[in-house]
Amino acid sequence: MRAHKAEIRLTADQRQQVLKTLGVGCHLYNLYIATNEERYQQGLNFRAAQCFRPMGQPRIRPGESMD
Repeated sequence: MRAHKAEIRLTADQRQQVLKTLGVGCHLYNLYIATNEERYQQGLNFRAAQCFRPMGQPRIRPGESMD
């Protein structure tokens, strides 16, 4: 098995968008962990990632736009 190294050269706008996207993912992960920890302390069941939806967020069906 071989490893290949690739370099991605982003424009300033693309770099900013990637950083925003990663920041949102990090925030949601931390929120998910905190929510499950709180549920555990209350004696409730673990909530799977597929069922996790922050309070107040609309459900988005496949093919729908968030706009």
